[in-house]
Amino acid sequence: AWDKNGKQTFYDEGNESSSLLSEKTTVNPITVDVIDLSQWIQTKFEPEDYIVLKIDAEGAEYNIFNKFAKDNTFVYIDKLYGELHSRKCGKGYKDDIKIIKNIEEENLKLHFWDASNNLKIRSDYYTPEWLEATYKRKGWKK
Repeated sequence: AWDKNGKQTFYDEGNESSSLLSEKTTVNPITVDVIDLSQWIQTKFEPEDYIVLKIDAEGAEYNIFNKFAKDNTFVYIDKLYGELHSRKCGKGYKDDIKIIKNIEEENLKLHFWDASNNLKIRSDYYTPEWLEATYKRKGWKK
């Protein structure tokens, strides 16, 4: 999944940390087909359909979610689960806040999905307050 249709370099680490983003890894680059997830959802579904979306895109979520906001695709989503990988892919606090606020503007919440925690869905979700506290607790620069 991506923010446009076409071909994209995929960096294959041979595990769940593989990514479309060279900022995250540069191991084993291969070319793969990608789809514009926003466009795909809008052509395959209606806003009144019930959609649960789980996205763990190893950094590509920033491009995808920004495209969702631009295209007004969040109105199609009823439940949203995912991970933000800012610290692993050259993004930061402002990028995370932008995504969270775009999602909240559509009366959605990005519920935590932690693939490293035995794929357990958690009941809590990202908020600007949680993000602020996490950056402070871990000593990360904003």
